[in-house]
Amino acid sequence: MLGELPADDLGRALEQLFRLDAVKLNRITPALEELTLSGAHTETWAMLARALPALLPAAGDRPATGLADLLAVAVKAAALAGARADVPGLAELAARKGRSRPAEEARGLLQTISPA
Repeated sequence: MLGELPADDLGRALEQLFRLDAVKLNRITPALEELTLSGAHTETWAMLARALPALLPAAGDRPATGLADLLAVAVKAAALAGARADVPGLAELAARKGRSRPAEEARGLLQTISPA
C-alpha cells in the first residue's frame, strides 16, 4: 500500500550500500523510476532525499556512474510529489561549470525543489 513504504529506511540502506560499493546506481535507477511512475513518487522522493547527500560527489570528485540518471528520476519524483527541500551538496553540484549531465540534472532538481 502507498504510504507504507519505509522510505527513510530504504534511503539509509541505499546510502550505506553505495558507500560500501555494494550497489551500482545504474542498476537501481530503473526500479526507482518504475516506482515513481507507478504512483509511489512521494515515497521515492523521500527515499532519494534521504540518500542523495551521500551519493553526490564531494568538491573536486567525479560523480558516480549513473548519478545523472538517478538525478533525473529524482526530478520526476520531486515534481510529481510537489516536493520542496534542501538537499545538502546539491547546490554545489549544480554550480559546477560546464555542461556535464550530472550538473545539468542537479540544476533541474534544484529548480524543482526550491521554494518558488
